[in-house]
Amino acid sequence: MRGHHLLCMRYFLGKGYSDPFVENFSQVLVNISKGEEVRVVSKPGVICSVCPHNKNGCAKKGMHSEERMHEIDLHVMGTLGLRENQEIDLRRLSPQIVARLPELMLICKTCQWKPLCDRFEERKRLLPESTPSFIKNK
Repeated sequence: MRGHHLLCMRYFLGKGYSDPFVENFSQVLVNISKGEEVRVVSKPGVICSVCPHNKNGCAKKGMHSEERMHEIDLHVMGTLGLRENQEIDLRRLSPQIVARLPELMLICKTCQWKPLCDRFEERKRLLPESTPSFIKNK
């Protein structure tokens, strides 16, 4: 899984670049919830495998897209103290991601999905603490 997808998965709401992409992302999240470890990388990974923009690397915004994605992945991995190809249980890493969100989300400024993530965070902030987590995460 690409380093920056550690953030994307927190906000994933079943939207994406194509139906196969959404289905794949959803299945990855199911596997993680069952305790499957993931390998963190700074190149196309399991989520990218069916992305329509994956042309031997990210080609979403032209020929330099993969270079930019690589830099973003390395930033996230470095901030979280992760190494290339490290196998991790993301359920254990989640508190660390939450604690570093303001710093980590600086990479999201130009992401097309940022408005969805912002709405998710705002809704979560407005819900009372007593609200069950399965409702907060919808």
